[in-house]
Amino acid sequence: LTRNRRRLPMKKRVLFLTLIGTALVLFLEGVSAIGLWVSDGHISFPELHDQQELCSTSPAHDSFDTEVLHPYLGWVLNPDVSGGVSLLSDQKYPINEYGFLDTGGDIVKRSPGKFVVAILGGSVAWYFSIEGAETFREELAKSPQFSDQEIIIVPLALSGFKQPQQLFTLQYFLMLGFEFDAVINLDGFNEVALHPAENALRNVSIVYPRTWYHRVHELATPENVESVYRILSQRRSRQEWATRFVRMPYRYSTTLNWIWRLRDTAFGHTIQTEQQVIMAKKVSGKIPFLQTGPRRDYATEQELFLALAELWKNCSLQLHGMCEANDIAYYHLLQPNQYFDGSKPMSAEERAIVILPGHPYSKGVIQGYPFLKLAGTELLKQGVRFTDLTMLFKNTQEQAYRDNCCHCNELGSTLLARAVANAVMSKD
Repeated sequence: LTRNRRRLPMKKRVLFLTLIGTALVLFLEGVSAIGLWVSDGHISFPELHDQQELCSTSPAHDSFDTEVLHPYLGWVLNPDVSGGVSLLSDQKYPINEYGFLDTGGDIVKRSPGKFVVAILGGSVAWYFSIEGAETFREELAKSPQFSDQEIIIVPLALSGFKQPQQLFTLQYFLMLGFEFDAVINLDGFNEVALHPAENALRNVSIVYPRTWYHRVHELATPENVESVYRILSQRRSRQEWATRFVRMPYRYSTTLNWIWRLRDTAFGHTIQTEQQVIMAKKVSGKIPFLQTGPRRDYATEQELFLALAELWKNCSLQLHGMCEANDIAYYHLLQPNQYFDGSKPMSAEERAIVILPGHPYSKGVIQGYPFLKLAGTELLKQGVRFTDLTMLFKNTQEQAYRDNCCHCNELGSTLLARAVANAVMSKD
């Protein structure tokens, strides 16, 4: 016996299949949303798209850290990265053609009615050149000498820069044809804090840029060429994988974005593994000169910090001489830091935010700043316009730092800008 089965009308079959497909898609989207949440801790399509854009535009031979090697300055930011970079906040800043955080790329010249100021240093100096710029201009305008001048600030500071990078940066931009009326060098923290916590662990020279061993360990040598090839290959594949998703029409699908995240993470793990292989390799039982530069052992930590302070002082003297030769007023300021004992009153609430016991950089301030202060007095004796700002916040009850490293908040930036302006006006 056979039964006659009634077939559903075509419209109902289409509707049924559509409902099943929709339910399946919604189920996959839900599972993928959970997967993304587990992977990233939250779901943000703008962040995912920014990461995909970054991975798709970064050259295969470059790090995704947005920094590239520079033949004279050690490293700069990568202008090929679209959308700029963010530092301590979500705000992104453009990278100019020279690899610095600035909108302009034109060569700046001195001219009547303008006061052109270059800012040298690390991240604190760069934030001063941005967040403190308005206050700095307002303070200078109070002086008859600057009241009718247009104050032009040229940021030549980068996060992580330390001497002699400031020295070489000024040389480089003067060579390019830039002209300045004044140069402000706001530094000191990086010079004594970064090396002991980073390069010293790999026996890298004190004159080399921070984490130099990490920046050059992927350069091909006979010993690591196979690992370098695998890293480059994985980066190329990672870049091509991201490019597919940048161009796809369904960029807000959690499923597709989770698929991208899973494979991108796999690429990252493979690259990291090969990097660790390279870092672990030794050449003839020692770290290669390429990673360390001239080797020197220091008998004590005191001897190391004395050498760091001497390097800092020598670079400042060279900057002073270079500025004198180019008719530029040079101002050197030792930046404040919360780890310098007695430099600022702190409540328990502020201390919990800006002081981290055992912070790897704190030792550099505690042991290194006394040597910098002594070197500063020697700079004054040799004619350098030097100002010690270590006690800038000694009477400031409010919070002046934004983190447990070294960076100022809005109030701190304002007070710092006033102090720098006063140094320029009083020492001119």
